[in-house]
Amino acid sequence: MLNRWFSRIESRFLAFQRIKHWKFYLTLLCCLYCILSNTPGYTRLTRCSGQHDPIWETINKQVDHPLSPIVIENISYHEAKLAFRLVPPILAKILPSSDLCDRMIWLFLLQNIAGLIFIFLLIRLTEKNVSDRFLRILVPCCFCVLYTANSFFCDLTFFFDSFAFLFLLISISYSNFFIICISLFLACFTDERALIACGFVLLYHLLRSPKESKITGSVIAPFVVIPVYLGARFYLQYHFGLHTPHGPGTGVGIREVLSKNSWDTISLGIFSAFKSFWLILLLGVFYLKGRIARIIYAGTLLCIVGVGISVYDFSRSISYGFIGILIILFEMHKKEVEPAGFNKFVFLLFITSMLNPILSVRGYNVDISNPVFVKYLNRFHKDEIPVK
Repeated sequence: MLNRWFSRIESRFLAFQRIKHWKFYLTLLCCLYCILSNTPGYTRLTRCSGQHDPIWETINKQVDHPLSPIVIENISYHEAKLAFRLVPPILAKILPSSDLCDRMIWLFLLQNIAGLIFIFLLIRLTEKNVSDRFLRILVPCCFCVLYTANSFFCDLTFFFDSFAFLFLLISISYSNFFIICISLFLACFTDERALIACGFVLLYHLLRSPKESKITGSVIAPFVVIPVYLGARFYLQYHFGLHTPHGPGTGVGIREVLSKNSWDTISLGIFSAFKSFWLILLLGVFYLKGRIARIIYAGTLLCIVGVGISVYDFSRSISYGFIGILIILFEMHKKEVEPAGFNKFVFLLFITSMLNPILSVRGYNVDISNPVFVKYLNRFHKDEIPVK
């Protein structure tokens, strides 16, 4: 019975690809799923003039004066760490309004457009690396049940992880040296956690380099970006006084985070980043060939998890390792001798992840994002159904 059910789904997926412009329609369907399954509170935008998030005030000031130091009394707040996250505020400068509320609405629209581009690029990248037509649809859908793709459509606090994810995806979607350098540079100045994800970008291009020559422009690019980014960061710090607080009380550091959080919360934050797809990441150590590839992969993954539990935004921070999932899925697909069995395996991971709600674990705060029908029901039963 299960095999018959799976065969029907597989045949529908194959039939869908016979539609003209199927990649465009799949992009729209994936975006629609993200919005309906993880519906944000749009009223935060419509009621902005009355009461809004303090982070919006800081972002608005940063848009007007991107190279001015950010002064926040409580250095543990997220706003205190925005000094070098310059790309979104600079992008917001081109928006047709200087009003705080209008800017937030335009930023959210820009974030949604970035989500469309992200999913479309993901579909193209999967088509490029995967010959199986079933997986060409399934792999992009897998990211729609994770925070990675949902961040484009649900983030009304404007953490801007979504823009960093887009730039990271661009860096593996093309092999041109300059495109990789520019996209990685922009990703790092969107969020410094993208710097660690450069390891996965390096590994992706290394695995696709010609066997006779491993030294290509795409492989060299991450080695160029890292020192250039660090140099630019030190320049901004020295000439403009930009800085990110560090030390006790900042909420950064494994010792400080572990002393204030239980292992239950931390493990939940780690799991919620990739849900069932952690199994793919764990299997990656065995599917990768070559000592160098395994060292880069394991080292990058450990660094991402280490940085993830060094801050309070566990699930958000660890989500920067999403390229690792793509690398291992593509490698497993190439080496899998029984495609049907592998397809069922990935589909099972997709279903189990879809049944788990997307959680945002920040310290002891666990936010559960609800689908649109739950929010609609909540209008009539406000005391019975908790809504984010």
